Amino acid sequence: MRLPELDPVHLTPEQQVIWDRIASGPRGGVRGPYFALLQSPGLCEEFERLGRYLRYDCAVPHHLRELSVLVVARRWKAQRLPFESRPTDGRPPRPRGRL
Repeated sequence: MRLPELDPVHLTPEQQVIWDRIASGPRGGVRGPYFALLQSPGLCEEFERLGRYLRYDCAVPHHLRELSVLVVARRWKAQRLPFESRPTDGRPPRPRGRL
């Protein structure tokens, strides 16, 4: 059974705070696992903070973080992630087929 996508109009105040933070952050919107995670606002908040730190704020250089995302996606045969990966530092995306 799939959970339905949440409608921002029907969120609890606790869910709305987290939704707004995710939507206005570097991810640019609420999607993926956040629809399920918002069913448990406390868990969603911690998951979002960890994800934000690992993707955007940790001490590992940006290019190595991006490379690790692509390596893991390749290892697990992810169908979408390598093609959705975009630089988060304001640079334009690299041509397809190049890291």
